[in-house]
Amino acid sequence: MGKFIKTYMLQVGLAVLFVLPSHIQAKMSCSKNALCIEDVDRQGKADIYAINKRYNSISGTINVSYQHMQTNTNFPLEFHLKGQEKKLLFTLKKKTKAWGYNYKYTWVGCDTRAKHNSRYIYRLPYQKNKKFRVSQSCNGRISHFGNFKYAIDFEMPIGTPIHAAREGTVITVKEDSNAGGFSKQYANKANYIAIEHADGTIGEYVHLKQDGALVRVGEKVLQGDFLGYSGNTGYTQGPHLHFGVFLSSNGKDFYSVPVKFDTARGAIQCPRENDYLRVP
Repeated sequence: MGKFIKTYMLQVGLAVLFVLPSHIQAKMSCSKNALCIEDVDRQGKADIYAINKRYNSISGTINVSYQHMQTNTNFPLEFHLKGQEKKLLFTLKKKTKAWGYNYKYTWVGCDTRAKHNSRYIYRLPYQKNKKFRVSQSCNGRISHFGNFKYAIDFEMPIGTPIHAAREGTVITVKEDSNAGGFSKQYANKANYIAIEHADGTIGEYVHLKQDGALVRVGEKVLQGDFLGYSGNTGYTQGPHLHFGVFLSSNGKDFYSVPVKFDTARGAIQCPRENDYLRVP
């Protein structure tokens, strides 16, 4: 159904580093083992790098104050990093022997510039030549409204093989739960896999069985790759797969986007409830 917490999008970090003595050659400040800011003191200047230690994209803002230094960069500076990326943000040049600077930064665990490629055709997230009933579609009365309005539920038995609807990088895997039912007390008990796509959107495969994931964080998958097995964990009326593609402009408020599926009847967006869709 989709009522679960997207922890990978809700992480925010804050760090402060004060004046560096001139004899220090390098200094690193990290937030939640995700985003690190590295200061490299070179002769006559200080280079400031951002390092993303995670596999999902990160967006951040850094603000700097300095004395007896100069730079061509305007602050606050917004920056964006792909998974595992290191980027030079700016350089401060020293004007005198007595120099110093400090900075603060914040970040969120997604690319806030991301825009969905609406021309992309998604694969149905199950085996070829299989068909399953759409138990809840766009604007579904049970839970597909608001931020979840474009998610799709596919009714299927527990243990059905799940396949990637689109290529990308695995950024979150949760598979430790064996609890589920039609009650909000199970809202945070769903197992799921989240995959970041090339356009910065995040695809989610939810309600998987316990220990049902076959992929790990950081793994790159192709469209059609075997991801794991469906289940009945979390807030659910019965065994099914919840699939949705999400964006966030601030790392806190996320929303689903409409996608087109390649089916045996052609490309379909927002299929009818109770319709059966077959992978061609």
